[in-house]
Amino acid sequence: MEYNHKALGERVAFYRGCKELPQKALADLAGISQGYLANLELGKGKSASLDTVMALAAAVGVTVDDLLIDSLDKYHREGDSDDLRSQIAAELRTLPPDKLTLYGNILDDFIRYKGKNHAR
Repeated sequence: MEYNHKALGERVAFYRGCKELPQKALADLAGISQGYLANLELGKGKSASLDTVMALAAAVGVTVDDLLIDSLDKYHREGDSDDLRSQIAAELRTLPPDKLTLYGNILDDFIRYKGKNHAR
């Protein structure tokens, strides 16, 4: 089964950032080279093996699903009624925590605004 290398790399980079791990530290924990990790995070180079994905997931404290969900091609089929929601969710998962908080606050404000204007 093929998967979206770029989405996997973005998730690895996101979770690495959440743990405040330098690339070298994560690479050491996962038993891979820093260069391989750098290419993986950029969506370049060869495919990651299941063993590598499992090692990366364990090193950043998430499940393999956390790294692969929405990076699997079957979740990006054109015409999927939930495609836009999936794309938005995938993009939000790649944001650093401070940006995610900012966007969450904007959405909360928007929902409150719409609620007040809808009640009129």
